Amino acid sequence: MEDSRPSLVRDDRRVRAPHPGFSIARDYLEPIGLDAAAFARIIGMDAARLAAMLEGSASFDVDAAVRVSRSLGISPERLMRVQLRHDFERSRAVEHAMPVPRTDTLAAQPFPQDALRGYLARVNGVDAGENLYFVHSDDGDTLPADLSRVHRINDGDRLRIFSKDNACVWAGPVLQDLDGRRLFVFAKPDVWHSWFDDGLRADWSAAPKSE
Repeated sequence: MEDSRPSLVRDDRRVRAPHPGFSIARDYLEPIGLDAAAFARIIGMDAARLAAMLEGSASFDVDAAVRVSRSLGISPERLMRVQLRHDFERSRAVEHAMPVPRTDTLAAQPFPQDALRGYLARVNGVDAGENLYFVHSDDGDTLPADLSRVHRINDGDRLRIFSKDNACVWAGPVLQDLDGRRLFVFAKPDVWHSWFDDGLRADWSAAPKSE
């Protein structure tokens, strides 16, 4: 006799990166006869919220991933990786319908008046992000004998960088990405690495000192 129970799983075969809720419902809950409401009571979640995640209309967040994973004996990190792949795939599918303008990083903003003129330099090493320097040099060509003119670039320092034909190619504060590495917003790593390799001319102002 055919099972007349409504399935928690909708047809997702056409999606390259399926929502993890489909797999959890099909492979874990349906075989033992649990629906979203019953499972929600077991793991202490709102039934409607969990049902939306299992049906693929809402994304798992960290709290839900941990609760579900602990109950089913699976990895919460893996569940979230599957969710992120699905979310990115869905976003790429509709990104043409929601164009986002590029932020103008060279917009006219006042640059610190105490900025020094010089050029970029980098000490050779394994981690290029930790060996970035600004060299204060009025002629912009030669290494000054006074090493006090050599400044290690720290988070929050502001740079205005010029190409070899004297066009401003980037301006802003030096930041850190989520992994703690140097970040020049809107510039790809291989591009900004080349600025230091080429010793481009730059203006530099130290990060404001915290009180």
